[in-house]
Amino acid sequence: PELDAKLKSAAAAEAKAPEAHAGVGVCSCGGLLASGGGIASLGILGSAVSLGSVVALTALEFIVAFLQAFVFAVLTCVYLNEVVNLHSH
Repeated sequence: PELDAKLKSAAAAEAKAPEAHAGVGVCSCGGLLASGGGIASLGILGSAVSLGSVVALTALEFIVAFLQAFVFAVLTCVYLNEVVNLHSH
């Protein structure tokens, strides 16, 4: 009986103000996005740190890629030099 009364009152409140829940995520328990938390709470400083991290990691990937290409080219040149200039010992 008490549960039915609570459900009916909740349904009546929902019927009166359905726009009260508009824009709230799937989780109606006051999740991070609904309460203004999460990554949005980091602000400009958090955004700058995040962007800086992405740029730094991308630069590191490019450096590693160029280093790998350089080592591959040097080893190819060494191998070709040994093949062309056969020295019998």
